[in-house]
Amino acid sequence: MERIHVGKSQDLRDGESKMVRAGKKEILVVKQGDRFYAIDGWCSHMGASLEQGQVRDGTIRCRVHGAVFDLDTGKVLQNLQAKDMRVYPVKVEGEEVFVEYSPL
Repeated sequence: MERIHVGKSQDLRDGESKMVRAGKKEILVVKQGDRFYAIDGWCSHMGASLEQGQVRDGTIRCRVHGAVFDLDTGKVLQNLQAKDMRVYPVKVEGEEVFVEYSPL
């Protein structure tokens, strides 16, 4: 497992997201309430960036075709043409936020 430093926990406000690079992969880190989530950064339906997606109730909605994904599990909830997304563990240590991933 490798770790990517995302930044300080207070750098993201509720409902905001930040794209981070993990090798050749881009991972979207989302803050909702006091929780952080990490999910593949590009929609599995047509490859649109989720960075501008709408975050609500533990989900993110792709702004292009409306696919909705559960931020905890990566499961597609709406637009079944999309595929489930990979999610990644997020660790908060003090004020610092990290995403863990396998570089495969």
